[in-house]
Amino acid sequence: MKKLLLVLALVLVCCMLTACQKTEEPAVPTASPVPTVTPVPTATTTPAPTATATPVPTATPAPTATPAPTATPAPTATPAPTATPAPVDTQAWFVSGDYTYKLQEDGTAVLHFYTGNDEHVVIPAELDGHPVTIILRAFNRNTTLQSVVIPDSVISVKNTAFYGCTSLRSVQLSSQCTLIGDHAFGDCSALESVNIPKGVTSIGIGAFANTALKSVVIPDSVTVIKYGAFQNCRALTSVVIGEGVKTIEYWAFDGCHALDSLVIGSQVETIGEKAFYYCRSLTSLTLPKGLKKIDTSAFEYCKGLKTLTVPGNGAKVGYRAFANCTGLYEVILEEGVKELGSYAFKDCTALARVYLPVSLETISSLAFEDCQPVLMIHKGSKADRWSSGHVTPIKREFVDEIQ
Repeated sequence: MKKLLLVLALVLVCCMLTACQKTEEPAVPTASPVPTVTPVPTATTTPAPTATATPVPTATPAPTATPAPTATPAPTATPAPTATPAPVDTQAWFVSGDYTYKLQEDGTAVLHFYTGNDEHVVIPAELDGHPVTIILRAFNRNTTLQSVVIPDSVISVKNTAFYGCTSLRSVQLSSQCTLIGDHAFGDCSALESVNIPKGVTSIGIGAFANTALKSVVIPDSVTVIKYGAFQNCRALTSVVIGEGVKTIEYWAFDGCHALDSLVIGSQVETIGEKAFYYCRSLTSLTLPKGLKKIDTSAFEYCKGLKTLTVPGNGAKVGYRAFANCTGLYEVILEEGVKELGSYAFKDCTALARVYLPVSLETISSLAFEDCQPVLMIHKGSKADRWSSGHVTPIKREFVDEIQ
């Protein structure tokens, strides 16, 4: 085997040599000398600059966290709308026991009739659940009624509500009452006492006329005493008029023969015609400083008056204002009084002295008709000129000032 392999290798070599001889090979050029390599210059090492440590900047503090906004409360749930009540029938009549009434739009009761015959009545504050707020002619001409209590629910006692209740002696008014209407208690000839509540603002025409009242206190809430309010209250001895009253209308206390004590509030500006006519028992009178007008016959026939001072606030003393005050002895018209009307002091037969101010602008020629007082006047004043030219001789004395 080995011999065979050797023979094959020799044959292969012979073949290769033969092939090389037949191929013409070119001459190989002389190789150029390799150029000398320029040595790489040694790199000069530049020392690295010393690094300057840059200070680390101070950390900016983190901003304070903005507090989270307060949560807006959820809106309150809107309550379901209340059912609209059925409209009130204001024309319908309702009966509850002895009382007949109608309803107002607000559901309160207006008392129209009382059909009972009790002598002593306490009016209920409610009728069938409806507050009683107004009394109309419910007790008009009820001759059995002797006393009545009006509940505090009532705010108004209307015209003629108790008119002509001739047996009525006592009335307890509601503390919430603001109005006493025209003739509300007129001709209650036995009525001896009444307490007018502090909230009343108006006392109507003839409200207590022809009653047996003995004393009256009118609260400060009242601004006007209507005409004839206490006319012919012949048992009335004492009257106090509150500080809120500005006007006392005509005939307000006309014919109150027994009246001997009168206090008039300081705010009264007008005393109307015959307001105190024939109050013959009145012995003293203090008029308020703010008084501006004493109307016709306001105090005529007040025979018990002895002295009188009229304050000076531009006041006008009207026609017959103090006529027939036969007991009147002395009159002082303070500085500021401007007018003295006709017959102002007519038939004041006891009148001895009258002090007349410089401020008087108008003096009627008949102011002192049928009386002969000595006039105390200022020389050169209107009163001086008037008295000196009077057709009837007048006694005069000159004064330096109003006494």
